[in-house]
Amino acid sequence: MKLKKNVMLYSMIVSLMFAGVLASAAADVPEYPFKGASKDNGTAIKFCLWPDIAWPNNKYVQGLNLGIVSFGDKGYVIGADIGFASLTNYVRGAQLAFYGQGKVMHGGQVALVNINKDVIGAQVGIYNGTDVMGKGAQVGIVNNAKTSDAIQIGLINIMDNGFLPVFPFFNFPKEWGTK
Repeated sequence: MKLKKNVMLYSMIVSLMFAGVLASAAADVPEYPFKGASKDNGTAIKFCLWPDIAWPNNKYVQGLNLGIVSFGDKGYVIGADIGFASLTNYVRGAQLAFYGQGKVMHGGQVALVNINKDVIGAQVGIYNGTDVMGKGAQVGIVNNAKTSDAIQIGLINIMDNGFLPVFPFFNFPKEWGTK
């Protein structure tokens, strides 16, 4: 019975991450958001011990970013960002960490704590927070979004433009398309 519950939980997490990646792909967002970034100057795999202690020491990753504490001020990942703590500014794809923080997240983010300024896709965690939540979903115990076009599912759901600013179990915007 325990195995069945674990399989269902992992299936739900993977499904939400996949939905987040699809929502990101459908959104009109630039593939290379930073000046000087292109497919020609990124690395396929990066291993990080700390933001400035990494191999190779390249701030652009197109593939897998794996680390204990990854990135910092100007890093971006197109692909998968996996680590204990991810401080990546921009992720387009999937991020899996105990603590995830950044500026822009387009895709699926799974962590105990997720904090971003702009999200399109899915956030799954105990606490999910963002200033702007585009199309997608927040699933957690506490979900917080200042402006949102997403559905929130959790124990406490806070959304400034929600049908109610704070509502238990679920929340959604009173007007869709406000982001």
